Amino acid sequence: MIDENILNDIDSEKVGKSFSLFVLSQTEPEMIVKYLGDFKLMFRQWLKDKTTFKPTDKSEELPYDYKNIDKEIERKTNRTIVDLETWVDKVSYDWETFFKVLSDED
Repeated sequence: MIDENILNDIDSEKVGKSFSLFVLSQTEPEMIVKYLGDFKLMFRQWLKDKTTFKPTDKSEELPYDYKNIDKEIERKTNRTIVDLETWVDKVSYDWETFFKVLSDED
């Protein structure tokens, strides 16, 4: 007997996560390293764009903490990439993991 509730309870976000893990598992390690490098550049630029100082008038000085923003952006970017690399290394590439994502509660 088929449980019809399963068909009604499919969470497309969880299916997307599962698909992402599947694609990752099918990607050569060299390409993952390349993609991480590309992502690092894009992420750094995104952070920089989000933290751009926009003075309200021309006489407004840079805040003290903004003067070191490039160092902070670099630190945060590097930390994020290390976290991603660690996550990629930990991912188990088996079907049980992919489908577990579908059933895990957030």
